[in-house]
Amino acid sequence: MPAISFYWIAELILQPSIFHGNIWNLDFIETFEIYEGEKQKLKKRKDHYRTLGVDFDATYDEIKNAYRKVAIQYHPDKNLGDQQAEEKFKALSEAYTILSNPDQRRIYDQAERVSSGLNYSTSSRKTAEHSSADLNNIFNDILKPSKSNSKTNEYTNSHKHRQQKTSPTDNVDIKTRGKPGNDVNTEIAISFAQSISGTEENIRLKRNETCKTCEGIGTSEESIQSICPRCIGKGQVSQSPSLSKVKLDQICNRCDGKGTIIHQPCENCHGIGVVKKERTLRVKIPSMTDNGSLLRLTNQGHAGENRGNFGNLFVKVVVEKHPVLERDGYDLKCHIPIGFATAALGGKIEVPTLTGHAKLEIPSGTQPNKTFQINNLGIKKNKDEQGNLSVTVEIYVPTKLNKKQQKLLREYKKIEPKYKFNGKN
Repeated sequence: MPAISFYWIAELILQPSIFHGNIWNLDFIETFEIYEGEKQKLKKRKDHYRTLGVDFDATYDEIKNAYRKVAIQYHPDKNLGDQQAEEKFKALSEAYTILSNPDQRRIYDQAERVSSGLNYSTSSRKTAEHSSADLNNIFNDILKPSKSNSKTNEYTNSHKHRQQKTSPTDNVDIKTRGKPGNDVNTEIAISFAQSISGTEENIRLKRNETCKTCEGIGTSEESIQSICPRCIGKGQVSQSPSLSKVKLDQICNRCDGKGTIIHQPCENCHGIGVVKKERTLRVKIPSMTDNGSLLRLTNQGHAGENRGNFGNLFVKVVVEKHPVLERDGYDLKCHIPIGFATAALGGKIEVPTLTGHAKLEIPSGTQPNKTFQINNLGIKKNKDEQGNLSVTVEIYVPTKLNKKQQKLLREYKKIEPKYKFNGKN
């Protein structure tokens, strides 16, 4: 059977299902049997009163004020990378969790009496005399029903505290309590020329940003955080699906994976540490950006809740089509229509470039889909190299002819060579 601390032994005893009539719960009997072994561990228990710097008979308000005073000083968010501060904060949280709960504080006090077996006193609290108690006396005292059948009524006026069912732990990972921010996705349209040369453009978007009121912590100045009672500060719980023995880790739905419970959330962000803002960002688009390219701006997405990591901003670049030109690496290409007469007789045509227009000599007898290359009219690679411009000509056949054009074509038709299917005259 795994080792169980006295804290959990006493917690088990308080459950109403321990016994029914004369039938005792077996878990309780096993717990009773391992008590002697556990008693040695009690000697190593932490002094929670000393940790908070309060007296043994301190009231709830005194405990709360003491915790608030030192917890802010040692909070991990204000002591990044300080391992000692983190351990101190864990100890403070554990002490506050136990001493601020009536049942847990009573169990803790009983455990202290067992571990010492002597008069219970420290230099930092008022002396409280306790007789040496054996296991039976403690169990009888814990199991004794109160007049109103309420455990909180067993407390004296000096031990009236808020109800919190939180269990202490030495394994709380303070650093992982923040929830990472989501990514933001948006689009930006640029011209064909801008995609080649590169550009800087403004984009406007809405995103979650760190709350300035609480600096992303999610709590007000008067607030106190305590360890989540369901996941014990881990942010995850293990659950078994129905009819399955396999346990799966799931995000704790009590604290949303944060590991802590906020008792007085920030009024501006309602405890999540972020607020929605509209922002204008300057985005640099590099040269030679293809249509559909995805740019990632690290940590420019949504801010994480409770100081979690920022998400990223993804910008999809939409390149507007050029009326004629297309890009193929550093080369440009285009398709230019020419008339039948130009293709047959030859001549000069005008073709578009990035900077204007250029002249291209068409030789006589040019066939459809013939491609010509003009060197050094593409995109510059560097000072000494530049891509080329490829021009593919397409023979344009007119759909409407005037009378003069019709007359001339009829005259040509009379002397036009007869073509055969084998391609010879």
